[in-house]
Amino acid sequence: MTDSFKADIDQLNRLGSTVKTLAGQVGALRCGKGAVEPFNSGKPGGVLTSHEAAVALTKDLVHGALVASAKTRLEGVADAMAYTAGQYRTKDDGVRDQIQATMGQLCGPWIPDRPL
Repeated sequence: MTDSFKADIDQLNRLGSTVKTLAGQVGALRCGKGAVEPFNSGKPGGVLTSHEAAVALTKDLVHGALVASAKTRLEGVADAMAYTAGQYRTKDDGVRDQIQATMGQLCGPWIPDRPL
């Protein structure tokens, strides 16, 4: 194993740990209180229907779907990076294409469904 290949595998493992930390941080993201809790409830005029809808969207879409999905995706990528680094730690640098294929199989394609 060449020193540069070993360094690449070590870096892949370190990046996996960093991505795992980022997944935890993403999972902890929350919108500000005004975006998730009605204000003026119990007061004359009450809560605006549009604000109730915005609160529901924030809770359901942002917290319930987007944040959760991003956290899950990042955790999966981190696990794939750690697994791949472990599998190829004792190999030589002739397996670089196999590493790319392994990451692709574990993480799926990184190609957008449609052009940006």
